[in-house]
Amino acid sequence: MNVLTRYIQRQLFIGENSMRRRAADSAGHPYSTRTMTVLLQKYARDFLEHGPESKRWVVIPGLRGVGKTTITAQTYLWILNQVGLRVNLLYISLDEVVEKLGSNLSDVLDEYQTLLGYDFETTKKPTFIFIDEVQSDPNWARTIKFLFDRTSNVFFLCTGSSAVHLQMDADVDGRRAVTEKLYPLSFPEYQVLANDVLPPKGMKNALIQKLYYSKSATEVYKSLKTYQTIVNQQWARYDRNSITTYLTKGTMPFTLKERDERMVYGALKASVDKVVTLDLQSLSHFNSDSIAAIKRLLFILADCNDYITLDNMSKWIGASKPQVINMLDALTKAELLIKVPAYGNNMTQTRNPARYHFMSPAIRAAYHDIVGNPETEASRRGLLLEDAVVLQFYREFMSRQRGALTYYHDKEGGQCDFILRVGNDHQISIELGLGHKGTKQVETTMAKVECAYGIVFADVPLTLHEEKNIITVPLDFLFLM
Repeated sequence: MNVLTRYIQRQLFIGENSMRRRAADSAGHPYSTRTMTVLLQKYARDFLEHGPESKRWVVIPGLRGVGKTTITAQTYLWILNQVGLRVNLLYISLDEVVEKLGSNLSDVLDEYQTLLGYDFETTKKPTFIFIDEVQSDPNWARTIKFLFDRTSNVFFLCTGSSAVHLQMDADVDGRRAVTEKLYPLSFPEYQVLANDVLPPKGMKNALIQKLYYSKSATEVYKSLKTYQTIVNQQWARYDRNSITTYLTKGTMPFTLKERDERMVYGALKASVDKVVTLDLQSLSHFNSDSIAAIKRLLFILADCNDYITLDNMSKWIGASKPQVINMLDALTKAELLIKVPAYGNNMTQTRNPARYHFMSPAIRAAYHDIVGNPETEASRRGLLLEDAVVLQFYREFMSRQRGALTYYHDKEGGQCDFILRVGNDHQISIELGLGHKGTKQVETTMAKVECAYGIVFADVPLTLHEEKNIITVPLDFLFLM
């Protein structure tokens, strides 16, 4: 009996117990389910009911630590509870297969068919194959595509780094496989997982419509005013001190049960190191000197409250400008960073430096734990807020191609934080702050950029500045999306 056979047999034998451990905390309490888990259950149910006509290949890319393995375990157990032995059910972590066994996905699937005693093409028994860390085999997409085209009764769930969708050729992406990205937690998701407090159904989408799809600040104000009571009722269920916890570590699910902050930040930095040393290699081949330079670059970006020119980055990390551009491009594709370019046409964006935000503010906080200056704590917390809001815009607009996010580049400063474009031409000037904020920066930008209206999110009352076409909005509204 070869080592691959023994590995698959062991996975089948320990599958249920292994998944139960991954879906519960150390005390055995099951983790709360996220929206993604419910969505995966729907895909599984559709497959059981409709077979070949359903979406039966689901790919979930996401940053390390965002909870991909947990939702996979929850889905595995849900299927087991629903139909039990009426289906074949296999979970593998492909990094184990590649790194420890020296094998690949194609060999695993061949060996699994041998153990079943029949081919996937001929089986009438629904078969679920869950593959974690799928990017570990560079040929994973092609392997599944060939098998997918020959079978009708096999369901594939693949999870991996944020770069996995880039390994899927155009023939796979969309027509065969459906991609569902998993992001760091929003504040309502954090409250569900940490405190078991559910948000009102439809609240997020309602607030997004009111804030970003209105025609004017007056329309925004009137819409939010009618929603104020619901927002207040929800905040009565939240501990306001949890905002700080959310910004410093709460966007990453695996940190929620760990009280030792140093342990949390150590785990976060280890996770980032894996992204840099493993995931980036699938995007661009970096040597050991480049890897060291990327790590220095992340430290610099974490402590920066504005843009940094490529010349300065190149000088500070000891790499050429083309190398820096390649590094930033890889970090953005791996979704460790989110790029916010300067406002303007392509030439303007090329000429002016971009700003870079971390996909999770918890990652920036982990770097602050090492290099942060205690005297600049207020500005550091402001950066964490910006990361959280950029994540929100990225999740709802940028990644779905529903809009774009830029900033107005001005060496003299004095501009608003962001310009959000929704659709093709609906632009909103946006300023953020954890304390009190006025409207001056939004006014300055709106004098140069045509915007439908301006919004200031801060520790301020809901107020309409009708003559300026600007509205100030309490952070309470922002965190509920």
